[in-house]
Amino acid sequence: MMMGRRSGEPSSEAVQPSNGGGYLLLQVSQVRCLLNRSRARIYEMCATGELESFRDGRSILIPRDAVDAWIIRKRRQGRR
Repeated sequence: MMMGRRSGEPSSEAVQPSNGGGYLLLQVSQVRCLLNRSRARIYEMCATGELESFRDGRSILIPRDAVDAWIIRKRRQGRR
């Protein structure tokens, strides 16, 4: 495992999957940035089931493929 230069914490290269696809599970703050939506909107999307998510303790986690599926659905809706 690669360690960070200063604090001894794992570097981002060590935390990300080796397939280059980025993280498999995303936090609300990460999805907010990816989709350019407000934090409240992401929570609403999770609560209504518009965006697949689950709880792990106090955290809400969103699978990366759920974000991709949401984007595909929105693109298809826009073509109508």
